[in-house]
Amino acid sequence: MKHILTGHNAWIFAGYGRNVLEIRNENDMEAACEAIAKTAGFFYDSMGLPRTLKDVGIGDDKFEIMAEHAASLLAKAFVPLTNEDVLSIFRACEKEEL
Repeated sequence: MKHILTGHNAWIFAGYGRNVLEIRNENDMEAACEAIAKTAGFFYDSMGLPRTLKDVGIGDDKFEIMAEHAASLLAKAFVPLTNEDVLSIFRACEKEEL
């Protein structure tokens, strides 16, 4: 979520945060960031899901081929992602920056 958040779509994430997570911040960007953080906390802390690709046995030697495949499916996504975009997300996953 964090990687596709922009000033143009913050209202969507903010709406999710307000309607689902009971976030009361009136500022769309701040509410969106809070929603993203709460969602990550739920998955990682509450559910105990792995935080990095390495934690599930995927090394960076697989990133190129995974990114190529994923980008081919994401060209028409809510926010279209290129091969480089996907690689950036994978690298962030390795550094726990999500």
